Amino acid sequence: APGFLKFSLHPLAPEALHFVSASHETPNGTIVSRWKKEGAQFLFHAEIPRGSTAAVTLPDGSSFEAAAGKHDWACPL
Repeated sequence: APGFLKFSLHPLAPEALHFVSASHETPNGTIVSRWKKEGAQFLFHAEIPRGSTAAVTLPDGSSFEAAAGKHDWACPL
């Protein structure tokens, strides 16, 4: 959507990577996406700017609608 009012986050967990951190500046603020593998768990952190929503899909296929704010999710690898 225009201005990143709605966007998708769909982190992937390739075998060779153990963590990823990224951010993107939008007119509403900064989108933050960060994940790490911890044992048999995939831990995902996202920060959604004010006025935006994100459709989040984790590597295990679970999905969530996230409003503005800081969010943390976990799923099995």
